[in-house]
Amino acid sequence: MKAYSILILFFFSTLFPLSLQADRPLHHWEKEVALGDIPWKVEKKIRFQLKNDTPSSFRILSADSDCGCTRISFPEQAVAPDSTYEIEATYNAATLGTFSEQILVRTDADTVVRILTFSGRVLTEVRNLQKEFPYQVGDIRLSTDNVEFDDINRGEQPEKTILVFNEGKKNFVPELMHLPKYLMAYTDPEVVRPGKMGKIRLQLNSNELHTMGLTQTSVYLARYSGDKVSKDNEIEVSATLLPQTTCTEAQRIQAPVAVIDTLVDLGSFSGKKKLTARLLLTNRGKSLLKITTLQVYNPGIGVSLPKSTIKPGETIKLKISASSAFDLFRGRRRVLMITNDPSRPKITIDVMLKK
Repeated sequence: MKAYSILILFFFSTLFPLSLQADRPLHHWEKEVALGDIPWKVEKKIRFQLKNDTPSSFRILSADSDCGCTRISFPEQAVAPDSTYEIEATYNAATLGTFSEQILVRTDADTVVRILTFSGRVLTEVRNLQKEFPYQVGDIRLSTDNVEFDDINRGEQPEKTILVFNEGKKNFVPELMHLPKYLMAYTDPEVVRPGKMGKIRLQLNSNELHTMGLTQTSVYLARYSGDKVSKDNEIEVSATLLPQTTCTEAQRIQAPVAVIDTLVDLGSFSGKKKLTARLLLTNRGKSLLKITTLQVYNPGIGVSLPKSTIKPGETIKLKISASSAFDLFRGRRRVLMITNDPSRPKITIDVMLKK
C-alpha cells in the first residue's frame, strides 16, 4: 500500500547562533514556524528539517524546550555531511491564548547553542475547519488521512493522533476497520457529538513488525455501523523500523561510509509524463558498503541501483524518477535506503518537483 507523510506537520525551519562567534553553515528555509490558530487540548507536531552543509559529521547532544508542554525528538546517530535531518516537536495545547516556544539545540561540533522557535494561538473553538480538518469522510472531517511512524526502534510503542470533527447532525462513534496486528486504536471520547471534536489515538507495537525498513498498510474509518472499505474512507499508515547497529570503535574506523545528496529537485512536468534524475552514491569508508533496503513512500516515485554492494572508493548512480500518472502531491515524497554504514544506517532522500 502507498503511504505519504502526515500533512498536518509544519516544517522547514532552521537553527541560528545565540552569539556572534563563527558558526557552522546550515542550509535553511525559514527562521520561525508560525502555526496560526490551533484547537485547545490537542497535540500539534512541528517538524524542523535542516541540512548539514559542512564537510564534517556531528551529533546532536541535546534538544531542550523552554516549556514542559513540548516533547522533542532528534536523530541520535551522527549527521553526515550534505545530509538532511529532522528535529520534531510535539506541543500540547493545554493553555489558551498566544504562545511562542523555543528549543535549545546543542551539538558536539562547538559550544554554540542554537534555537528553533514556533508560535501560534490556542482557541477553544475551531474557526477554520478546512485548515484544521482538510480531509472529509462523509459528515466527518479528519486532520489527516495519512499517519507515519518514522525512525522506530525495535521494542518501542510510539503513538500518533488523528483529530476528528463531527460536521453532521448525529452522534458519531469513531472506529477504524482492517487494523493490522501491530496497530491498536483508542478513541476519546467514545461518542463525538455534532459540532464537536474527538481523537483517534494509534499505537504501534514495533515488536510485531516483521520487516526492517518501511512497512505500509491502510485502515478505514467506519462512517456508520456496517460501513464498507473504499478510497473515500481510507487512511494510510506507514512505519519505518530502523536496523539495530552496534560496533566497537575499531570496527567503526574500518566501516563503510555512505555519501549521497539527500535532496533532489526533478523540476517541473510541463506536459511531460516522467521526470528523471541521478544521484552519485559513494563509499568513502574502508570496507564494503551494502544497501539492504531501497524503498519509496510514494507510488509515483521510482528508484533503482545498478547493484547493492559498493567497494571502498567506488561510486555508482542512483536513478530516481517520478510519473505524472500518480498523485505525487499528496504529501512528502521520499526514498528510503538502509545500509550497513553504522553512522548512517538510514538514509532518506527528499524528492522535489512541480506540476
